[in-house]
Amino acid sequence: MLFGAHVSAAGGFSNAFTRGKDIGASSIQVFTQSPRAWKPSQLNDQDLEAFHSKMAKQAKSNQILAVFCHATYLINLASPEKDLYNRSIECLVENLKVASALRASGLIVHVGSHRGSGFDKARKQIAKALKTAFNQVPGEIPILLENTAGAGDTIGRSLEELAILFSDITEIKRTGACIDTQHLFASGVSFSSRENVENFVSSVENTIGI
Repeated sequence: MLFGAHVSAAGGFSNAFTRGKDIGASSIQVFTQSPRAWKPSQLNDQDLEAFHSKMAKQAKSNQILAVFCHATYLINLASPEKDLYNRSIECLVENLKVASALRASGLIVHVGSHRGSGFDKARKQIAKALKTAFNQVPGEIPILLENTAGAGDTIGRSLEELAILFSDITEIKRTGACIDTQHLFASGVSFSSRENVENFVSSVENTIGI
């Protein structure tokens, strides 16, 4: 089992390995760009070479064995506003390109909010957006849909909602889930006992699978 944390990539993506090593992580997460801005990261060959070099050294020394990327928070694949929806797809594609170039194990994405338009309408456009991203960024890197705390009209507030989203996606081999335990706690899921944890794991197995 790997343990890790979100670490800063300030000063260059390769610096994330140093920060991860400092806390004893065996996996790390980094933002693919500023989490609250649309501007994409400007990766050059030197950045990638430094990142891949440190990645190889970490793997060889059996230290940091996995890197996950987290997309910007501004993406809203469920938005009823056409301009925001299209911009979100473009941004998702750019984030996936960066994650793919970094050879990350996955790109974690907040699906967004339907803002009153309804889940049934939103699920169709989410599937369409993911298909577009996969077509524009071929390869194997998956997009991992993150659960939410359930506030407002956010999508992914339950395992059942995530299961429905997965049922709409044709590129299922490149899709997965990221379970945020803080979001679970905020939505009322308890982890106060081993029994609670085991019950939740069973729920995951019975809905979206492990």
